[in-house]
Amino acid sequence: YPLTIGGFPVSYIRDLTVGFEMRDVDKQAASLDIAEGECLPQFPVSSSHMITFETRNGGRLTMRTSGTEPKLKYYLE
Repeated sequence: YPLTIGGFPVSYIRDLTVGFEMRDVDKQAASLDIAEGECLPQFPVSSSHMITFETRNGGRLTMRTSGTEPKLKYYLE
């Protein structure tokens, strides 16, 4: 997972693909590398791929796969 987006520190990560969620990312680690099998789902896992990042300045980026087309959709707030 990235630690910065657009030069801003990432403070929150939610990955519905594997059921992973982490708050205060920028306060916990200089690097974030989650090995396969190291993360146990904290909530129900989705069949679609969806990852949300929030930055310390209030930005939000959500990326997901399309359910009907071979493309990636993204939403910025």
